[in-house]
Amino acid sequence: MQGAFNRILVDLTTTEVGMEKKERFPYRGYGFAWAKAMRGYIGANKVTLTAKKAAREQKWSFPYSGYGSAWTQEMSGECGGQLEADLLTTDVGRHKGWGFPYLGYRFAWANSSILTLTLNE
Repeated sequence: MQGAFNRILVDLTTTEVGMEKKERFPYRGYGFAWAKAMRGYIGANKVTLTAKKAAREQKWSFPYSGYGSAWTQEMSGECGGQLEADLLTTDVGRHKGWGFPYLGYRFAWANSSILTLTLNE
């Protein structure tokens, strides 16, 4: 994730991915993956964020296709020693596809987010 505000560069990379599988009878399986941890820089300050809230969406269609996707809604952490950082996802992109025989997949990602920095007291 990259961006800039008032010529301050933000560069964050996902360093840990959360994963989960769910199975339901008959033949419906759902796989989920989301950003569990991110690290990077805001300006020259090191930032580490961890997921506070992840969203999951599961759907199915006939015959035997399960579609699951997940994304991180909220992250928080520290930026340097004096700032708290909060990242809130505001827009989510999604893609759905399938393959033969009976293989459904879906994935989601954060299109845009709001990063808030708060001074520790």
